[in-house]
Amino acid sequence: MVNKWLLFALLFTLIVGRISCESVVKGRVTAYGWCDNDPPYRGDTSSGHQATPGDGTFSNPSTCATDQSRIPAGTKVYISHVQKYCIVRDICGACKRDPRRLVDLWIGPNPMKRENCSFLRYCEERVDNLYVDVYLDAADGHTVNRNPLFDGTRCNF
Repeated sequence: MVNKWLLFALLFTLIVGRISCESVVKGRVTAYGWCDNDPPYRGDTSSGHQATPGDGTFSNPSTCATDQSRIPAGTKVYISHVQKYCIVRDICGACKRDPRRLVDLWIGPNPMKRENCSFLRYCEERVDNLYVDVYLDAADGHTVNRNPLFDGTRCNF
C-alpha cells in the first residue's frame, strides 16, 4: 500500500511547481536596438551576452534592459502590448532616472545597415511611451506574437 502522505507530498509538489509567482505592474515600456545601443552599433549587453530579439516566446525570449536594482538580471518578463517575453540581460540607464520606465526591449536586429537606423527609430517610437501591463517572473502560456517587431527595414507593430 502506498503511503498516503508520500502520495500527498508528490501531488502537492506537482501542483505547486506549476503555480507561478508572476506579478503584474503597469509601467512604461521602451525599445532600443542596434543604432542606439551603448556602445553604438554593437549588440553587446552589460551581462556579456549578445542582445537578441529571439522570437519572443517563453523558451526563446528577447533581450531587455532594466534598472537591475528593481528588476534583476535573469528575470523573465512578459510585455502585454507587444505580446513578447524577454529576459533581463542589460542595464537601462534611463530606467534608473525615470521610475515609471520599467523595461527597454531590444528589437535589434543584429547586425543592421546604418542607413536603416531611421526605420529602427520609427519602430522604437511606436513601442515607446506606452504604459502597459508588464508581467515580472512571467509564467509560460501568455499569447505570443512570433513576428519580429523590426525586421531590418519595417516595423511589424
